[in-house]
Formats: sequence, structure tokens, C-alpha cells
Amino acid sequence: MNSKQRIALLVVVLLLILGIVVLMARRTSRPGQDTATGTNELSAIIQGVQAENNISFDQAADQAREIIKQRTSWPESPVAVCKAFWTARADKDYDEMKILWPGSASFDWPEICKDDPKVEYVFGEARSDGTQVPYVAKEYFDKNHTYNLTMHLSRLNRETDLRYYIVSGN
Repeated sequence: MNSKQRIALLVVVLLLILGIVVLMARRTSRPGQDTATGTNELSAIIQGVQAENNISFDQAADQAREIIKQRTSWPESPVAVCKAFWTARADKDYDEMKILWPGSASFDWPEICKDDPKVEYVFGEARSDGTQVPYVAKEYFDKNHTYNLTMHLSRLNRETDLRYYIVSGN
């Protein structure tokens, strides 16, 4: 097996693992345990959701897309959205993460991120349709000059602009 085939196999395995984690998070996360009390728009939604027993991924996604539509400013490119997500994750700004990745309010981000190491990421150019952005830890990129991870995005068409948001990542 050559290097490209190994990387492709690794990506497939990582995506399968991510899918399993997402399914498990959907089944086991309890938004009522989330103690986020930030002042941004999602805080009010989270508090309302906490009053309910649970929230589905689809409900969380619909709520986040509504916030994306209403925001006066938004990252201008797919790469900027990915950078904003990883910056929010490094800052443990779970409210912002839940907006940048609609549906992820159903995840237990504090639990998922509790052992995150300090990592600086390098991002490549987005695919021409903006739906994929390659990225990698800077240390790995400096050694290998290649990307081994991909964020997947979707688009929200507004009358005034096009806004990208995350739908999957590894």
C-alpha cells in the first residue's frame, strides 16, 4: 500500500470513528448538564433547551442556523469559519462552537474537549465549492507539508450574502 492509500484509509477510519462518536453523543449527551452561561445569542437558546429533557441534533442545527442568519457579521470564507471554530474550541467557547457547527449543541463539548492539547492548526485552501477545508496541526505540516484532516461545510444562502458553517470534521 502506498502513502496516499494509507492516508486515504486513515481518513476513512477517522470518519467512521467520528460518526460513531457523533451517534454516541446523540444518545448520551444531556444538554441540561451544560452550564454555559455566556452572554451571546446561543446562551438564551441553551437556557431554554435546558428546561427541556433533551434536544436533538436537528433541533440544535435549526436553532444555530437561525442565529447565523441573524448575525450582523460572520466569517467571510470557509477557511475563516474553520479558524473561528478551532479558536473557539481552544478558548473553550462552547456557545460559539455550537453556532459555527449547527447541531453540535446536542454534543457535550466540555466533556469532548476536556483533554484537548494545545494545538496550532494550519489550513489549506477550501475546495472550489467551499464545502471542504483541509487542515492539520502545524507541527505535522512543518514535517510533512501535507494536510491529513478535513472540515466539511455547508452553505446558508441569505439575500445579502452566502454563509458557510461546519457540518462535519475530524
